[in-house]
Amino acid sequence: MTAVVRACLVALLALVAALLPVPGAVASGAGTGSIWVQVKSQSATPLPAGTWVDLVKVNAPQWTSDPQDVAVDGTYTFTGLEPGTYRLQAENNAVGGAWWPRAATYETASDIVVVAGSTTEVTMALGPTGNVAGTVLGPDGGPVSGIAVVAYSTTDDGFPSRSSRGAQTDAFGRYDIANIAPGTYKVEFLDPSGRLAGEFWNDTLTYQTATVVNVEASQVTTLGPTTLALPVSISQPGPVLPGAGTGTAAVITVAQRPRIVGRTRVGRTLRVRPGTWSPAAVNLTYQWFARGVAIERATTSTLRLTRALRGKRIQVQVTASRIGSMPVMAASPRTARIKPRR
Repeated sequence: MTAVVRACLVALLALVAALLPVPGAVASGAGTGSIWVQVKSQSATPLPAGTWVDLVKVNAPQWTSDPQDVAVDGTYTFTGLEPGTYRLQAENNAVGGAWWPRAATYETASDIVVVAGSTTEVTMALGPTGNVAGTVLGPDGGPVSGIAVVAYSTTDDGFPSRSSRGAQTDAFGRYDIANIAPGTYKVEFLDPSGRLAGEFWNDTLTYQTATVVNVEASQVTTLGPTTLALPVSISQPGPVLPGAGTGTAAVITVAQRPRIVGRTRVGRTLRVRPGTWSPAAVNLTYQWFARGVAIERATTSTLRLTRALRGKRIQVQVTASRIGSMPVMAASPRTARIKPRR
């Protein structure tokens, strides 16, 4: 290779490198601030593979970036941030997730302040989570599929958080709400089709009278069978939150459909952007599908792509619910066919 050719090749490589995105950068960011985060387990040891972080600017209509996988040491740096306040979410496929510093919901998370030209450093720990499982039956005693089951995290004043964990019943009426932060919850059962009347655990119509369910780390809390009845009338009002007004419950609408992000390859993890809903304070549950068939136990906001999903197209259904309102479902577009592992 001549010196001229070598010089041209070096110049070309430098140009290509300059055009490539910088690892850790937020593609849409035009600011000069940054957030460095390190995620570990509660015992301060590295987490299993499959940990990602996400960032949202407070009062902004959209997420600041797509979910980002952390490095082996649990670190990631969001760059190109405008000054302001942000909230950070981290999740691990095996351990569960939380909002910084250790909150179950966006509403209860703490703000992270970003200043122009500086880096804000934060650390957070993800601990073991629990599950709530059970079955839902219809008036005839048979299993009912497609029922949205929502676990509302309670606070000291008795109000539920506006966000929650949830799942949908399968063909056998079974549900399993996974990755729930330890604490106390009240569980609601909703039929998106409106064929059956909703209720709270344990056989009550109101949040105020619902039985508190205790969730412990690394434990499955199994509830007894829940039997849903036929609605008394179509106009029957839904249960009302403590302290809520007596006006008509808001009708839930979807302004932007959910979408799936992530690489469609075996071994990777897909995540769902739940879309834009009105009112904004709705509770979301998820069900993933492969080739139109519901994937068993795939009821969280992420889906690990296994070999069984190779060659199939993936879709996720998001159900938005709100106490006192009829739940509404919206489905994402289907992905490309899942490619084999490299």
